[in-house]
Formats: sequence, structure tokens, C-alpha cells
Amino acid sequence: NRDASGCLIAGVDLRSQENNRAHRTEEIDRKRLIVRRGQAFSLTVHLSDPLQSGHELALVLKQGLHNFNNLRTAHVHKQTEHPYTSI
Repeated sequence: NRDASGCLIAGVDLRSQENNRAHRTEEIDRKRLIVRRGQAFSLTVHLSDPLQSGHELALVLKQGLHNFNNLRTAHVHKQTEHPYTSI
């Protein structure tokens, strides 16, 4: 799916093994992302094209099956030479 700027999100790497190890949840699950509240975690969003200067990438994280709680919205203003941006 392309966003309003025409950029295609090619994939998302939740970095589950790395994050679960940092959050001490790897005993619960190694493939599914399980993080602890209040502790930072990393993920990588792969884009089909570089993020254009002046464009924003908005990330909305929601909790629960029905997405009742909006946890945080982050905006990335980073131009890279590669067709992906790490958050």
C-alpha cells in the first residue's frame, strides 16, 4: 500500500529476538514481539523508495486486539541514501 506521498512500505522487521532479549521476555516467545511497558524497543520499516526530504513517516502503535489504546505516534524526518529508514 502506498501512502499519501506515494511511498510504499515494503515490510516491517519487529526485531523480535533482539527486543525480547532486551525485555527479558524471550522465555515466553522467541518469534512474536513481547515488550514491557515503559521500556524502549526497536523496529525497522523497509520502504520501496527513500523518504523524500520534507516528507514524514508517521508510526502509530496500538495495543490489544481491537486497537482501543493509541500508545504513541512518532514522526520520522530522516533522509537516507538507502530505500529504508530505521526507527
